[in-house]
Formats: sequence, C-alpha cells, structure tokens
Amino acid sequence: MKSRKLVLWQFLSFAIALPIAYYTGFFEKLPATLQSLLRFGLCYGLGAAIYVYRDKVKFHILGIPILTALTVLFSKTVLFEIVGVIGSGYALMWAAYVKLPKLDFLKKFSDISYGLYIYHWASLQALYHFFPNLNVWQLILFATPISIALAWLSWHFIEAPALKLKGKFGNLLSHKKKQAALNM
Repeated sequence: MKSRKLVLWQFLSFAIALPIAYYTGFFEKLPATLQSLLRFGLCYGLGAAIYVYRDKVKFHILGIPILTALTVLFSKTVLFEIVGVIGSGYALMWAAYVKLPKLDFLKKFSDISYGLYIYHWASLQALYHFFPNLNVWQLILFATPISIALAWLSWHFIEAPALKLKGKFGNLLSHKKKQAALNM
C-alpha cells in the first residue's frame, strides 16, 4: 500500500472490529481461521502502521510503564487485547532500537531473533494443546525456555549454515542467469 492513511486505516479497522466482535459475542462464533485473521490482522496492522509512520513515531522508555498500566487497567474489558498489542509492540520497538553500547558484545553470540519469532507461537500452542489448564503466566514461563532452545538450535543448525551458503548460491544463480541469457 502506497498510502500511509490506508495502512493506518487497516490497523484501525482491526482495532475496531476485534473488540466489537468480543463485545457482541460474535468472535466465539467465528471459525478459528477468522478469529486468527482478526487477531493477527491487528498485530500486522500495528507493525505496518509503525513502519509507514516511522518518521513520526518516537519510542521512549516511559511509554512502556504507561502502556503496561493501561493494559492492566483494561484487563477485564474487550479493549484488553488492543491495548496489550499496542503496549507490546511499543515495548518491542523500543527494545529493538534502544542504543545500549555496553551490550554490543552480545552481537558475537547467536542471532536467535528470527527463530524466536518463528518458534514462540508453536511452543505456546503445543503447550496449550497438551496442558490446557495452564494460565497465561505458566504458558510464558514454560514456553520461553523451549522457544529459546528451538531458536538456538535453528540458528546453529539451519540459519547460520544457510547464510554461509548464501554467497555461493547467489553466484550459482547469477551464473545460470547469465548462461540462460547467452543461450537465447
């Protein structure tokens, strides 16, 4: 989408539709795929909106406790998920872009960020499937080390080896492209 306003509207449409669906009881009647579409559309829409308005959005550490307090305040309402997603997104963006030079040494260790992104959801879902009585804090407590372990394994046995092949594979593709152009 080239229009920033359309991207913002995309986020706002999910931010409006999801609590209405909860409030009316319609959410529970939806198939799981549409429930996920509403919830993930909210998250994707927030990320897209932050990206297109990146020149306008500023992140400050004080925003994190303020949004956390708002999330707690709205915890028993249909707006809880909206406020929680905004607060989580804000905190993650602050953490991603904060400048902490004393932590630069961490760059030499594993880059498990993509693996965490991929495996956290599967870990949470598996735990919830096998242990449906766990509350949210127990899920986080158990899923965190599992997700970290899977992400670490993924980095060392899949991602890093694949990245080492990137140059060779790119050269191979480039060579084949040149060969195909010469054969025409």
